Amino acid sequence: MAKEKETKFTTKIIYGNNVYLMLSDVAKALNYPTKQLFVDANADIVTGIKGIGNCILETDYNNLLAKKGLIK
Repeated sequence: MAKEKETKFTTKIIYGNNVYLMLSDVAKALNYPTKQLFVDANADIVTGIKGIGNCILETDYNNLLAKKGLIK
């Protein structure tokens, strides 16, 4: 059986009592060739944070993994 790839995020942003992940890290972890392709497919969960850039709530990332069947 193939070993599953584990993704560790080195950057987590705490903003407004929420934990966010950088858009670039999420797109890379989910194997999107570009950040824009991820945004096009998931625009509803992308949040712009002034001075930081585009981010994804960590809970939204976990929900994406669950939808793709990557976590239970």
